[in-house]
Amino acid sequence: MKITIFLIVLLVLANAKTNAQGWYPLGSGMSERIYALAVYNGELYAGGEFSEAGGVAAGYIAKWNGTSWSALPTSVGGNVYAMVVYNNELYVGGNFTTAGAGFANNIAKWNGITWSALGTGTSGYVYSLAVYNGALYAGGTFNTAGGNSANNIAKWNGSAWSALGVGVSSSVNAMTEYNGQLFVGGSFLDAGGITSVNHIAKWNGSNWSSLAIGVSDGVNGMGVHNGSLYVAGDFSTASGVNAGRIAKWNDTIWSALGSGIPSFSADAVQSFDGDLIVGGHFPTAGGLTVNKIARWDGTNWFAMANGFSGWVYKLTIFDSKLIAAGLFFDPQGIQPNNVSIAEWDSTAAGLDEPFLTENIIIAPNPFSFQTTITFKETQNNTKIEIMDIMGQKIKTFILRGDRCLTIEKGEMKAGIYFLQITDENKNGIKKTIVVIN
Repeated sequence: MKITIFLIVLLVLANAKTNAQGWYPLGSGMSERIYALAVYNGELYAGGEFSEAGGVAAGYIAKWNGTSWSALPTSVGGNVYAMVVYNNELYVGGNFTTAGAGFANNIAKWNGITWSALGTGTSGYVYSLAVYNGALYAGGTFNTAGGNSANNIAKWNGSAWSALGVGVSSSVNAMTEYNGQLFVGGSFLDAGGITSVNHIAKWNGSNWSSLAIGVSDGVNGMGVHNGSLYVAGDFSTASGVNAGRIAKWNDTIWSALGSGIPSFSADAVQSFDGDLIVGGHFPTAGGLTVNKIARWDGTNWFAMANGFSGWVYKLTIFDSKLIAAGLFFDPQGIQPNNVSIAEWDSTAAGLDEPFLTENIIIAPNPFSFQTTITFKETQNNTKIEIMDIMGQKIKTFILRGDRCLTIEKGEMKAGIYFLQITDENKNGIKKTIVVIN
């Protein structure tokens, strides 16, 4: 019993860092890797190679409603690598031959109720999906789409597939629209018969063209931020500029982001809260220890709390919060299992009045009967929500003119619970409580 309490106390102390901006898992997360994210019908969809989401059986794809995970009634038959919303339906690409009860070669669409194939699909994996000029574009490693020749990239107009000229010479890993053109990145060297485009090229709806002399190695992710295109990958230079895995293209020239990311890879970029967020498999950025994710404000690099233990493959925005997904353990160290998806909580930014951590006392903690939350000052319209480790909301309290709240164990089982404390000005903090027998 003493050993158990000691370990729990260590977990609580490790989680004491949540008194500032930080990463928080979405429930208990996934059992394996997440490669794709999309927001559809007000919910966050995640796809990958997992078999469980939030402890619920969910083959390769699941959805998060802001509180809990759920599986789709039917799923696809293999790994999901890409997702995008097009014509009010969710399009899913990957490595599978079935979707729901029917055949679907590596790409399918979900309308919220049923799955449908896109003709005969593609002959190989789909790694990237994008919408451009009213059509859906799929990129990956294939040589036919809908039975027609299409080298690694193809266009779906809602009823049929077509090629983009002679396509590209190798895998397409990322696509995005920028300045009225579709930008395509991957491991290819040639595009549309143009040699030495070097891993990145653009398509204007009719023709391919290069971005100077491209980048020195593969492109894994792309995104638009503050009017410029940002490209992430395995490269060290962009058209001769020392860029270090991340570079900026302003439609004319390439430029670096400070000293960049010196090793391993950058895989995802996302504009968020006025800054550029970069995720991947790198320990440092701009000379700082950042652990797989970092923030660029246009001048300097910054860490985001303690970062992650593994790999960040994808970033997106859901419910105004930044979501990071990949393969990593619980960012707060609460549980030893894979979580692989987390949200960035910036509501605790700075923790100025009234939520400086020393102004909140929770005691006893751990507790077996009851615990009391005590504030330094009287609270008005302060909300306290209790959630279990699966992300399920257990209880909600509102403080009006009080400084203390006593929480009784009641029917709460032994385990770890999260407190989300939010004042009337939307300042917030997350804390941890532990219930023991």
